[in-house]
Amino acid sequence: MPSNYVAFDVLIENNGQAVPAAGATVKVWNVTADADLGVTLTADSSGIVAAGTLNVPAGTLVRFRVEDFHGRAGFAEQTTI
Repeated sequence: MPSNYVAFDVLIENNGQAVPAAGATVKVWNVTADADLGVTLTADSSGIVAAGTLNVPAGTLVRFRVEDFHGRAGFAEQTTI
């Protein structure tokens, strides 16, 4: 049942430029099932979240989201393989 997601960059805007968000916390939501997966990932020092495995069937749409003190600051979606 587990499936994989690919690595991705986490970027923030700084003076009009996109820069890596080193150490950003990323939460994972199962869009297909409309459920929080309870998974938290962390971007590395270059703002990259490494590829990994989630406990969902292949073909599941998942949302990776970054939040700030106002709530969701940004997100990206992938379909697992």
